[in-house]
Amino acid sequence: MTVDEITALLVNKFSGVRKDGLAHVARLIALQATTEEEIQALVSKMDADKVTETVREYRKNVDKEVTDATKTHEANLKKKFEFREKVNSPMIRAILITLNPMILLMWLRLSERLLPKL
Repeated sequence: MTVDEITALLVNKFSGVRKDGLAHVARLIALQATTEEEIQALVSKMDADKVTETVREYRKNVDKEVTDATKTHEANLKKKFEFREKVNSPMIRAILITLNPMILLMWLRLSERLLPKL
């Protein structure tokens, strides 16, 4: 039996349990059993509560790994690009809007002095 066939067998027996978790259990069964009879015997011995708990633990571990990887990725991006939190203060926005034209005027005046006249 293939892993997909074992997964289908588990989905039929344990409805309501996440399919990705049952696929993981199916891979474990495929490691232990080679014939269809052995697989049927293993599946028939399984308790619904134990399978549900095994799938829950599996998902908990996967979710933790994904969360840790996301946090690491974000931390690396923050280090690489020096990200900062956005400023949402209306007062700071008003100051920035006021300063931007002043900075532009200063740059234009400076560039007039430094650049040769055409």
